[in-house]
Amino acid sequence: MKSVSAVLLSGGSGSRMGGSCPKQFLELNGKPVFAYALEALSGFPEIGEIVIVYREGTRKEIENIIAALKIELPPLLWQPGGETRRQSVAAGLTRCSFPVTLLHETARPLVTRETVAAVLRHPAEAVTPGCEIPFTVLEKTESNEIGRILRRDRLFNVQLPQKFPTEKLREAHRLAEGSGKTYTDDSSLFFDAGFSCAVAEGDPQNIKITRPEDLFIAEAILKRRNTERTE
Repeated sequence: MKSVSAVLLSGGSGSRMGGSCPKQFLELNGKPVFAYALEALSGFPEIGEIVIVYREGTRKEIENIIAALKIELPPLLWQPGGETRRQSVAAGLTRCSFPVTLLHETARPLVTRETVAAVLRHPAEAVTPGCEIPFTVLEKTESNEIGRILRRDRLFNVQLPQKFPTEKLREAHRLAEGSGKTYTDDSSLFFDAGFSCAVAEGDPQNIKITRPEDLFIAEAILKRRNTERTE
């Protein structure tokens, strides 16, 4: 039964990549980064629609990528993004027609279908994947001195996709709009609105493409996966 609207954030500028090409259009093992994320969301019976939140002027390029994939997809809805990530998510939510929203971003092309399925079918109504942090994390002061030692066993690296009840996530965004706070993640925004969000085990390979070196890491992971499939 269709019960989920998938929102795919594809409006990044790629400024930290150091080039003029948005990172969702960069080639990763011969295929655009965007294609991997969309493929990971395809074929799930729960997903009734995919809302593509795009940057103005890039829709035609995204449409060309989708046409070349030749995969079966649910109905696609198009929504221009906002100036910030939070505004882009809020814009995408205006197009969602199902009671559950699955939020993903094209900057995470290495997400596996197993991870998507685990998030979709997690018993909690709201859930984010997360990975343990294997290194020491300290908090610094405004004067760039160590200010606080954080407990690593209570910290985790937030990943996507994330699942939320659509109406509660809309309410969380309405509250965030007038708060003056900056959010780079929806599980923290959801929590700040007074709602609970479960943490599921993440995948260390589900990295976010942010800097040029991340592409090299992603290519190595994909090549290893391809080798394991053929062995």
